[in-house]
Amino acid sequence: MAQAVQTRTPLARRHKRYIVSGSVVFHASGAESRGTLLNIGKGGLLAQTDAKHSWRTSLSVHFHVTGYPETFATTAEVIRIRGELLAIEFWDEPAGLALLLAWLELQHCVWSGIE
Repeated sequence: MAQAVQTRTPLARRHKRYIVSGSVVFHASGAESRGTLLNIGKGGLLAQTDAKHSWRTSLSVHFHVTGYPETFATTAEVIRIRGELLAIEFWDEPAGLALLLAWLELQHCVWSGIE
């Protein structure tokens, strides 16, 4: 009997996504754009923005979660676009992200996705 094989696509959810509010600034090709941070997880973030970025655009990303004392910066890529929503995958985990995620857990922040 053949066994089913599970595969993971690049767009599959792999981590919890904490529902947050905050701000995000994108830098791409010398241009700056801003947006609202909607959720954050170990692998990336979801933002709402009026800026028009293409799929697979490389970005420098700076973001801040409301109520947390630190601001984060990393390099990333646009992996999904739906209207004004941009799903961003981190290339490098931002320094201090693990502490932010632990803090969100302690704050009993609502999350979606998987554990």
